[in-house]
Amino acid sequence: MYAYHSPDNRELDTVDTNLNLWFTTGDVAWTLTSTALVWLMIPGVGFFYSGLARRKSALSLIWLSLMSIAIVSFQVRRYLPCDC
Repeated sequence: MYAYHSPDNRELDTVDTNLNLWFTTGDVAWTLTSTALVWLMIPGVGFFYSGLARRKSALSLIWLSLMSIAIVSFQVRRYLPCDC
């Protein structure tokens, strides 16, 4: 139950709607599948970049692409709405 308040802190209306109505299981499954496919693609991009670079910097480019996954994972973790 969510109550709306006016600027003078007076309760206007109460809403009893399910706010998760638009998040169906199919949408969530597709988002998770897309995320997994992108996470599989990122090391491939690192190997592609290392193939274009000199031999001595190939490992650093692969490391760079894998660290980008780690940094984005930690940044996304900060904005999750749950207490997990």
